[in-house]
Amino acid sequence: YYIAQVKRRLEVRKRSGIGYWGLDVSRDAVRMAAKRYKGITFFIADVWKGVLFEDSSISVLLDIFAPRNASEFARVLKQNGLMLIVIPGPGHLEELRTDLKLLGIEADKREQVVKQFSPAFRLTRQQPLNYDMLLAGDELHDLVTMTPNYRHISKEKLEGLKERSMRVKADFDILEFVKV
Repeated sequence: YYIAQVKRRLEVRKRSGIGYWGLDVSRDAVRMAAKRYKGITFFIADVWKGVLFEDSSISVLLDIFAPRNASEFARVLKQNGLMLIVIPGPGHLEELRTDLKLLGIEADKREQVVKQFSPAFRLTRQQPLNYDMLLAGDELHDLVTMTPNYRHISKEKLEGLKERSMRVKADFDILEFVKV
């Protein structure tokens, strides 16, 4: 979804000659994305085992709620390349996490990510983003199954979400890094 939005916005600005690649460790996620988003190459990869790009071959790297491998990202990103990392803020899904006793978010997550990516990257900007969402039924169910929490919640509780509605806060930190 996110890479497709970037592609769409750049195409509106008449930017051409850009390659778009999306990767995920899940075969099903890659298959669904490839069917839905044309003009983007998707492949299965585990960032901890390496990604199939040459050294210094990527200009922009997006990591949105995904595992982060600082040394691998430094290897593939060009000098002065841009990397955007989106992580949950402290209040992300707080109502849902409290109600269902879901996994918490580390208090110093942002600081950990910044430390993880230094000295190869310099944090150039950070932008908080938060808003309320009113979710019901399948939306609540789908939201929880998109997170690591689905492994820690009973099948009964998960299915019970389909019968509920809830106002939930989305709270993100967008971290912009440049490779030094």
